[in-house]
Amino acid sequence: MSSFRWPRISLFWFLAGLALQPACKEQKTVEANAIEGNWVIDLNALQRSPKFLAEPEEKREVILGIMTKMADSMTFRITDEQIIVGSEGKEQATPYRVEKKEKEEWVLITFPKQGQPEENRVRFDGDVLILIGKNTEFALKRQNKAPK
Repeated sequence: MSSFRWPRISLFWFLAGLALQPACKEQKTVEANAIEGNWVIDLNALQRSPKFLAEPEEKREVILGIMTKMADSMTFRITDEQIIVGSEGKEQATPYRVEKKEKEEWVLITFPKQGQPEENRVRFDGDVLILIGKNTEFALKRQNKAPK
């Protein structure tokens, strides 16, 4: 068993690079606070993604093993002001603002502690939230609504 530990930001972009994209349902307007809540990695969406299925069997097994461990320990809590990634008892919060809303896709600007603000997109598919970065996508499934 390796003692390698992913730096949080590298872990985030590794997840993003897996390009998870479940099939979209019909177009509809999303509630103003739809992004808020507790989310976890959607392993089912991973296993259905075209990018994952295009990988050789051996590589899919490795990716699924890593993602399963990450799914067991990572959480994403989104409030009206922050995206909070939790892992191994630690949390890292990144402020954001909603720049634009277009039906089920929103443009977010995130403000990392180090570096420049970044544009990201989120797309909604029922209780699946698809986070879209530079040439990357991954999916989260809702655990519960954010407390009021």
